[in-house]
Amino acid sequence: MSSPELERIEALEVQVQAILGHLKAMEYGLRLLIATHPNPEVLIAASEGLEHRATSAHLDDDAMYSAAITQGISILRDQIEAAAALSDPAGDTPPLRTRSSGHN
Repeated sequence: MSSPELERIEALEVQVQAILGHLKAMEYGLRLLIATHPNPEVLIAASEGLEHRATSAHLDDDAMYSAAITQGISILRDQIEAAAALSDPAGDTPPLRTRSSGHN
């Protein structure tokens, strides 16, 4: 591999690492928002159907990209349920609907 090609690959690796860092920062911020949401029931209701809407919007995208979206939404839904359970020790908050994607 020539030097310009290697330099380009190294530059792309740096860019990918920066993107991953930004993404991780947004993940932490989103977790904070979920954990401190004043009304978990409203958050649960707003999140219902999110996976279907998101995957429908990305039907023509790369399979790995679409799978990552589905997995990320599944994780978000788990975190929303966990936050709701913590704010509702009596267990009165209903769980989200069963996931159709097969992800837990």
